[in-house]
Amino acid sequence: MYRERSRFMIAAAALLFCTGIAGLSGCNGSGGSGGATGTASTSSGTPTGGGVGNNSADTSINTDAMAAVAADASLKGQTIKLTTSGAQVSMDGTVSTLADKNAAEKDVVGALSKYASVNAGVIDNLMVKQGTTAGAGQ
Repeated sequence: MYRERSRFMIAAAALLFCTGIAGLSGCNGSGGSGGATGTASTSSGTPTGGGVGNNSADTSINTDAMAAVAADASLKGQTIKLTTSGAQVSMDGTVSTLADKNAAEKDVVGALSKYASVNAGVIDNLMVKQGTTAGAGQ
């Protein structure tokens, strides 16, 4: 009797767990494109700005991140491209110094603070021009 009850409890827990994450992992048996990617997605697999159907968040996030970088006088003339997908801002390009790279990341992180509810984040792919790191050879 005890074993049957334990098996039932395990099966019930597994069912509740599966039901709770069905939309994220495809556990609902539909074989959907959800997958465990870490971002919410539509049925087409396209990231949707921090929540299912929330495409407008990406636009707002990207606008705020670009404004923050543009407002930083130390980053004028730097090649920084920002793109946002699934509430994640990708920073691509080349900057002159490590200080510029750090400043850009700090600016974007600061701009994203109001988007905590959609788990906004930064993917820093910025490169520093070779031979221009601060403090080299000291």
